Amino acid sequence: MSAWIKISIVLFLGMSTLLSAEDREYGEFHERGEEGQDFRRKGMRQGRKGKMRGFGKRMEQKMKSFMEGLPEEQRSNAKQIMTYLHTSQQVAKHHIKNKEYDQAATIFEKRLRLKVPAYFDGAPPMLKGFKLHTRVELGKLHLSRKDYSQAVRQLELALEESKKDKDLPPMMTQGIQAQLIRAYKKAGMDDKAQGLLQSSLSAAERGLEFE
Repeated sequence: MSAWIKISIVLFLGMSTLLSAEDREYGEFHERGEEGQDFRRKGMRQGRKGKMRGFGKRMEQKMKSFMEGLPEEQRSNAKQIMTYLHTSQQVAKHHIKNKEYDQAATIFEKRLRLKVPAYFDGAPPMLKGFKLHTRVELGKLHLSRKDYSQAVRQLELALEESKKDKDLPPMMTQGIQAQLIRAYKKAGMDDKAQGLLQSSLSAAERGLEFE
């Protein structure tokens, strides 16, 4: 597997992980809370790993097809863009880990200003959606620094953008909604949090029949 495909897969897997560490720890804590449920947690983890491996293989195939269809000049440019996205993501992650939030925010804001070439319209959805992912990460960053009004603003924008993208997997939109609900609660906007919870449930039930 070539280096740029490896970079692209790592980038895509990062984009698909919209739950924060706090969210994951919260879920694992409750899974451990009931005696005898440890096996269930291990099974869920194995299931997630299997799904991510399958996801990575599908992304590899889609990326290979996309890249092979580009002229050499565009292919070289696409590799440069993916390298930048991967590198900037890793550097921002480092800053966040060290609670250097201003430096991380600067990187995310610059990513949002990246000029995307027209041929990216034919790229796999996860690559085309890097700005959406970046906006979500910016919202999560503001949550970490307790700037809840900015977190709400960025996540509301992200949710609106996600609704316009017909190719976006539903789980991505659901992840954004979960982050926005969390931001609403932190900001003391309980009515909006409850409203979004209810609308999410209504959307999930649409088209189903119940006894």
